[in-house]
Amino acid sequence: PVQIPKRKFKENLSNGLKLLKKDSNIQRLVVARFLSNAILLAGPFYVILANQQLGISKAMAATYLSFEMVGYLGLNFLWAWLSNHVSNKRLLKISTICAFIPPIIGFVSLNINPGYFIFGLAFFFNGAALSGTSMGYTNYLLEIAPEKSRPISVGLVHTLIAPTVFLSSIGGLILEIFNFWILFFTTFIGLLISYLYIKQLEEPKR
Repeated sequence: PVQIPKRKFKENLSNGLKLLKKDSNIQRLVVARFLSNAILLAGPFYVILANQQLGISKAMAATYLSFEMVGYLGLNFLWAWLSNHVSNKRLLKISTICAFIPPIIGFVSLNINPGYFIFGLAFFFNGAALSGTSMGYTNYLLEIAPEKSRPISVGLVHTLIAPTVFLSSIGGLILEIFNFWILFFTTFIGLLISYLYIKQLEEPKR
């Protein structure tokens, strides 16, 4: 069996940063991936909005998790088809457009009550966007990374976006200090910048 030489973490990190420095497309990918997780800022707080602003009971608000699960799993076939038959860049663009919908519904809900099912679309598209972007970024990176440096590329991107796991906590802080409007605005701007970076990504040849 072929033995893969083991490298120390410091060496892997150094090699990864060298790769990042010389590959502008991976730089754009990292920025787009990082900012795409702006969806996590508001994610946990749509239930609170439903309960406090729209008067939906806690029991009914809890059922919105089913909407999110349907969105997450239900559109996987579409994401897989786009990835396999169209392009991963197109998948990223469409799934990021889906991510715009929850904060837009959130903005609208601050002024009018859209009703149980319309508000449920925020959860549906939240789930759809999470699954689509996860598949799209992973497959795009595997598509563009040279075979020899692929493990380093994947490891580097995941390391650089790791801090985004705290975005939900930051979203809670924004909500506590400011309000829902600022939270949704911050989410939307992060996603918009992410989308602009996605548009600049190279389209790999197939």
